[in-house]
Amino acid sequence: MDFFALRQSLQGAGALIGPAEAHGMLAGMVCGPRLPGVQDWLPLVLGEARAEAHKELVASLAGGLMQMGRQLSGDQAFAFRLLLPPDAAPLEERVEALAAWCQGFLLGLRLAGAPQPLPGDAQELATDFEAITQAGLDPDLPAPEQEQEFTELEEFVRMGVALIYTELHQADG
Repeated sequence: MDFFALRQSLQGAGALIGPAEAHGMLAGMVCGPRLPGVQDWLPLVLGEARAEAHKELVASLAGGLMQMGRQLSGDQAFAFRLLLPPDAAPLEERVEALAAWCQGFLLGLRLAGAPQPLPGDAQELATDFEAITQAGLDPDLPAPEQEQEFTELEEFVRMGVALIYTELHQADG
């Protein structure tokens, strides 16, 4: 999935959410114990828009969902990446996208019937993800330090997703 292509598709469909939040929601659904059907999550993306009118977008999102499932369930968890604006985008835009990604992820977990509270370390990570939904830039930090903190936070979320998946799917063996 490409961030800009997905953003364009979502905007063209009049979607209610952006690409980072949509990707996060898909990842949360993959991590949850049961994968919801398209009819359960598509209205959260497209609102009242008819899925038939946006078949290509729906296929792209469903394909992304399947790809994430393969990555997180196998030895490819290291290949899983958050769908965020590229490093060349302004840091503020990337921070906002990471916050939206985490918001989508938490929604996806709920849609997938994740237990509340989550087991083990997954609950602490979900609490951290909730805090990240409020993330913003620290104007007191120099730009290089802000970049470093963002990179570390992005990696924390990426690895946290893999851990949450593992915690919720340990019995799947």
